[in-house]
Amino acid sequence: MVNLVKGHRFVVLDVPLLFETKQMLGLLSFKLVVYCDDENEQIRRLMKRNPELGEKQARARIESQLGMKEKMKMADVCIDNSRDLEHTREQIDRVYSMLAKSKKYVWIRVAFLSILVGAVFSLFKLIF
Repeated sequence: MVNLVKGHRFVVLDVPLLFETKQMLGLLSFKLVVYCDDENEQIRRLMKRNPELGEKQARARIESQLGMKEKMKMADVCIDNSRDLEHTREQIDRVYSMLAKSKKYVWIRVAFLSILVGAVFSLFKLIF
């Protein structure tokens, strides 16, 4: 909400298990998945981020989650980061352009302000 009040057009949230729980899916305007096609590279990256994990634990963690194909079906946008950094940046630039052009934030802001004005008006009526 703070970012909405500050006037930001969009906020990016990194939500672990977003697609597995499905709890927040309805609250988000756009759902984005970043994926790596190469399973061995995915394991290597996970182990690098979490040095306490061995290969067996890393594979078990990935296998315990919803499959990437299922996540990609639920996402509005998919970014492939299997290749080099430049390829990933190009995709991110396209996503940024899409989000920057979106007007969904206008309706969210109007709804938020309507609720706020209604609450203030109700409070005003109670006091006076």
